[in-house]
Amino acid sequence: MASIGEDLRTFVLASTDVSADVGSRMHQNVVPQAQQQTLPRIWYRRGGKADDLDLDGTKGQLIATTFDVECIAASVDAAMDLADVVHDRLHGYRGSFGGRTVKGCFIDDQDDDYEPKGIGSDDGLTVAALSLRIFHTT
Repeated sequence: MASIGEDLRTFVLASTDVSADVGSRMHQNVVPQAQQQTLPRIWYRRGGKADDLDLDGTKGQLIATTFDVECIAASVDAAMDLADVVHDRLHGYRGSFGGRTVKGCFIDDQDDDYEPKGIGSDDGLTVAALSLRIFHTT
């Protein structure tokens, strides 16, 4: 079974609205050197994972996985537009997600003190940063 990160990429890029903007430029953890300056793009990383645990120590069936998602573009408007499209694709989604079932996706803007990690330097790029929580089963 693919990882939740791979399933996230496949699901997001299956949207023609997203793929029309970024093509296949959605990268987990690292952006390939050859695509460093190709914009717009989406960068994401898994922030954490929490399994539901009963007080008797038995694992439950619900898993909560969080991701940092960055929509990176050359202008503020382009970054915000891409973030809106990603938000619309994910927020409130329930259903099939690769080899797992999603009980709910919730996506919000990152806090004001969030520092972008997908740009690697200060190249004058604009980042619209999002926080994604996916509640899913195995």
